[in-house]
Amino acid sequence: MRDPGAAAREWNAQRIRERVNDLRPRYGMHDYAVAARHDEHRELAALTEVAVDPADPGLGTSGNHGGDPGARGHRLGLLVKLAMMNCWRPTEPGLERSRRWNSESNGT
Repeated sequence: MRDPGAAAREWNAQRIRERVNDLRPRYGMHDYAVAARHDEHRELAALTEVAVDPADPGLGTSGNHGGDPGARGHRLGLLVKLAMMNCWRPTEPGLERSRRWNSESNGT
């Protein structure tokens, strides 16, 4: 069941850092997060997270990902995913595939 308070929590750079830094020691995963912010408004426009289990280095698992509905239509989701690939490439040379999905609430 979806947390009704989740939408009210603000995703910002500090919260993303805290989440990723908290997950590393807890699960032993290699976690990566890429965010984009709007230059003018300086608000989060898109986010994507991927975790890689060292026991299965060929598979990345999607974490949170999403975007500001007002930023849709500019291929921002594609751009943050491409930036993510550049982020993990030097440290995860065996990563070949990523497991992703869309939330039912996404409507796409």
